[in-house]
Amino acid sequence: MNQNAKVFDANVPARLQYALTKSVLENYKEASRFCFRHFAAPQAKDLSGFFRRAKIEDEMPGIAALFRDITDDIQRYENNTGFYHEITCGVVKLTQSCISDPNAVPRYAKFRATLAHNGQLPLFASTGNPTDTKYAYAILTHGVDLNSDKRSWPAFVKIQFPNETCTEYLDEGIDLLGRFADLKAQYVPSAKVILRLKQRRIRKEKEGA
Repeated sequence: MNQNAKVFDANVPARLQYALTKSVLENYKEASRFCFRHFAAPQAKDLSGFFRRAKIEDEMPGIAALFRDITDDIQRYENNTGFYHEITCGVVKLTQSCISDPNAVPRYAKFRATLAHNGQLPLFASTGNPTDTKYAYAILTHGVDLNSDKRSWPAFVKIQFPNETCTEYLDEGIDLLGRFADLKAQYVPSAKVILRLKQRRIRKEKEGA
């Protein structure tokens, strides 16, 4: 396990990691169900991402409140265009983002850049002792599985550690779907089912061509 993951696990309880992972998975399912039930497919596809983000963010305070000494703060975007939630667990600050690929860094946002710049200095000196860094910044990332039925489950759910400039990741992060296999089994179909869905989608695309 890399040093960033060790610091994260030492500060963020496994039960909180589990609860956040379940929230992401459940809200992919809920956003798909609601949007594709009430809107035509093109509009549902566009709306599901906004709905899903709102639901995940909305649940973060309630999840954090279940744990002692863990706080959730609602913050404004620059120019007052919206809000985001920031969970603090010990020396870790955590926000969430949807990205298209597990290796992609979320698009530039001043709050992420500021958190990374202020928090992603070396957390430990070469001696292994803590430096003056006040916190470590982590991002709960997730992204739609393009083979999923109506965008109803993610291809990945991870904890990622951006560099000081928030332009790339410091390491491979933490694979939460791998860590919580029971949740993956509950919400994400098997590889065989996903393959069948992919083949079905390809057939429909050919028939519509």
